[in-house]
Amino acid sequence: MFQRMFNRKYRVVWAGLATMMIVALLFTLAPVQAAASNFLGLFRVRKFAIVSINPANLQDLDKIGGQMDKLLSDQVTFVKQPKEPVSVASAAEASQQAGIRVRLPSALADQPKLQVQDGLDAKLKVDVNRIHAILDVAGRSDIRLPSVLDGANVEFIVPPMVTANYGNCSYGNSCVSLVQLASPTVDVPKGVDLAQMGEAMLQLLGLSPAEARHFARSIDWSSTLVIPMPTDAASFRDVTVDGVQGVLIESKAQYRGARKIQYVLLWQKNDVVYGLTLWDDATRGIEIANSLK
Repeated sequence: MFQRMFNRKYRVVWAGLATMMIVALLFTLAPVQAAASNFLGLFRVRKFAIVSINPANLQDLDKIGGQMDKLLSDQVTFVKQPKEPVSVASAAEASQQAGIRVRLPSALADQPKLQVQDGLDAKLKVDVNRIHAILDVAGRSDIRLPSVLDGANVEFIVPPMVTANYGNCSYGNSCVSLVQLASPTVDVPKGVDLAQMGEAMLQLLGLSPAEARHFARSIDWSSTLVIPMPTDAASFRDVTVDGVQGVLIESKAQYRGARKIQYVLLWQKNDVVYGLTLWDDATRGIEIANSLK
């Protein structure tokens, strides 16, 4: 299922639909905002929270993989779809195209390969009855969404993203990759209890009702991007990076016959979301992130 969910066509949508599904059922977005009176407000990534998921509990999601793909294809309208990434010559050019001040690390002496990926603008029309039917297939008739969501047009915006690759990223192991983009946003329909929606999604991911309720009520769903993390896939911990709170994710991968450790740093600063990926040295990754200029 996860390969389908994160295939090229839907990857960015799932980054707003995953947020949206955790905030309404799924991360990522539209430049034209509806009148403020029609919306509770904008979701904007301010911080990250990771919830550990028992992989055995993901069987419910496997049951509904095809139906969810169909729901997306039927109910998602693309106002704008990203084109192929474009190579740029400098941080200044990348900044102009992405609409943010692109920062690069002074701790890396090599010149990066810079690319700008177009943003995405998509709308999801919520059909509560169809979502309930999908949940029934998964054996989760206990999970129900409020009727206020039915027919709602949820809008997702993912701004342009800048990628800076250092080293030989064709082979991965010697690569350091830095991505940065303005915070994605999600318009949430008026009257929706965000914690209630998050609680429903967490139950679908396998948490008990008590666990889901405790987690859902402990965070601010209007500003926190929740990342489900199967316990057999990676470990994580909070870190201070670039002068703010971030999260460090550690995962093991097979690379040319050897077991390697890949690290991903995620943080948000001044309305820009950053992600840094490298291999084998978490301390070095934090040093690189702290050197952004």
